[in-house]
Amino acid sequence: MPRPPRSKTERGVFASWLYNVTSFVSLLIFIAIVTIVNLHQNGMPSWAQIPVLAALVGQCALLLPLRGGLHSGLRAEPDGGPGAAPDAGARRRTLLLRASAVATLIASAIPFALSFAGYPGARLSPLPLAASLALLACVLSRPWALASVAALMLLAALNLALPLEHALLPVVMILGLLATFYASTWAWTVVRRLDAARRTEADLARARERLRFASELHDVQGHTLQVLALKTELAQRLLDQDVDAARAQLADARSLAADALAQTREIARGYRHASLDEELENAVDVLEAAGTSCELVLAGAPREAADREPLGRFVREATTNLLRHAPQASLARLELRREGPHWRIRMWNDGVAGEEPGSGSGLAGLERAFRERGGEVVAGREEGGFALTGVLPARVGAGSPAERADRRSTAAADGAGR
Repeated sequence: MPRPPRSKTERGVFASWLYNVTSFVSLLIFIAIVTIVNLHQNGMPSWAQIPVLAALVGQCALLLPLRGGLHSGLRAEPDGGPGAAPDAGARRRTLLLRASAVATLIASAIPFALSFAGYPGARLSPLPLAASLALLACVLSRPWALASVAALMLLAALNLALPLEHALLPVVMILGLLATFYASTWAWTVVRRLDAARRTEADLARARERLRFASELHDVQGHTLQVLALKTELAQRLLDQDVDAARAQLADARSLAADALAQTREIARGYRHASLDEELENAVDVLEAAGTSCELVLAGAPREAADREPLGRFVREATTNLLRHAPQASLARLELRREGPHWRIRMWNDGVAGEEPGSGSGLAGLERAFRERGGEVVAGREEGGFALTGVLPARVGAGSPAERADRRSTAAADGAGR
C-alpha cells in the first residue's frame, strides 16, 4: 500500500530534521578533518587516524535517537512507531546503539590519550571526545546527560592545565560544541512538540465533530422515536374505535419518519439547525397527542438565527424529556420571554418527574451548548411540578423592533447627556 503524500506541515517538519542532521554531520566531519590534520602535523603515527574516523562513524549513528528530541534516551523506535510496545527488533537495535555509543567514546578518547604520550603539540586531539560527549549530553536521559556535561567540563579543565596559548582554542571549541549541539537539539525538540500539538488539535477537532454528530443524531432520532412510539400506540388504540383517526396518526408517523430521515442526512452534511417556530408548534402537537395539555406563553421571540437555534433545541429536548420521564403529566407550560439582556425559556409540567441536566446525553449536550454561549440550563421542582429552565444571552440586535427602538433612543439620550 503506497504511503500517502506528506502535507505541507509534515514536509516542513521533515525539512527541519534534515537541516539539523546535515548541520551535525557537516560539523562532525569538519572536526574529524581538523583533528587528523593536527595529529599529522605533530608527527603522530598514521594509524592514529583510524580511531578518529571510527569515532566519526559512531557519532553519526548517535544522531539517530536524536530524532526523538532532547534527552529521548538511547532507545531504538519500535517497528510499530512511537508509542508502540518494544519488539525484539527494537530491543536488538537498542543494544547495538548502546554498544556503538561505548565504542564511540573509546575510539574518540584514543587521540586524546596519545597527546599525553609524547605528542603534547596535538592540542586539538580532545575535539572528537568532546563531540561524542556533547552528543551524549543531548541524547541521554537527564541524569546521564549531566554526567556527560561533567565529563566535558573535566576535559576542558585538563586542557586548562596546558599553557594558555595551547589551551584557549580547545577549551573554546569544547564549550562551543556543547552549546551548538544542545541548542540545535532543543530547537528540533520544540518543532517536534509543536507538530505533536498540531496533531492533537486535529484529533480534538475530529473528536468534536464526532461528538457534534452524535449529539445531533441523538436529538433527532431520540425525539423522533419517542414521538413515533407515541403515535403508533395511539393508532393501535384507535383501530377499534376510529379507523380514520388511526390512519391519520399513522400518516403523521410516516411523515415524521421521513422528516427524521431528511434531518439525519442534513446532520451528515452539517447543515441542520433547529427551527424555533417548528419546534414550538411540534411541542404543542406532540404533548396534546400524548394527553398533556400544553399552554404556550410567548412574550417576545428572538429574530437572530444565532439565538433561535439553541432555543429551538431547548424546546425539542425539553419535550423529549417530558415524554420520557413524565408521561403521566396532565398540564405543561412552555414560556419564552426576554429579561433584560437574556432570553429565558422554561418548560414546566405537573408530572413532577424529570431529568437533571447532565444525566442524559441529550440534556448534557443542551447544557454544553448553552454554556458555550454564556448561558445555563437548570432543572428542579417548582410550583408543585418539575421545570427545566434555560437562560441565554441575547445577541446584539436581537429582540422586537420596539425593543431595538428603545435601545437606540436610550443610547441617543446618553450621548446627548455626555
